[in-house]
Amino acid sequence: MLILRRAQIYTLKFGPLAAGGGKDQQKFQVDTEYDFELYKLTAYVFDANGIGVLETQWPHITTVLQDGTTKQALTSDETPIRNVFGVGPLPHTFKEKHVVKGGATFFASLTNNAAAIAFSVYLSFEGILIVKGVNPEPTR
Repeated sequence: MLILRRAQIYTLKFGPLAAGGGKDQQKFQVDTEYDFELYKLTAYVFDANGIGVLETQWPHITTVLQDGTTKQALTSDETPIRNVFGVGPLPHTFKEKHVVKGGATFFASLTNNAAAIAFSVYLSFEGILIVKGVNPEPTR
């Protein structure tokens, strides 16, 4: 039995990204029976010793986000992750949902532009899975 609406968090793990331009691309695929309404983005950055880095001190790590449904980037160019991702209790929240169609693949690319330190990053994409063809509004 399919659940009509349920919370979902897709997490991508990067790293360590080499200093001076280390790059990586990760992806997640939305369950084929559901569409994914993406609402919130959070990130966790930590150094080579596994110590978390405060968001106010995040290094120059940039991202490009691309929705495989539309083949269009959500970011127009490489963007500092601090501009796109929030942290824990303060996630970046979209004013409008972004729908990733069921079965589609969503891509995130990161580049570490810090000169001397390798960093690892966890990105979380938080939202709601809704069965395809079902009214997305919750019953009141």
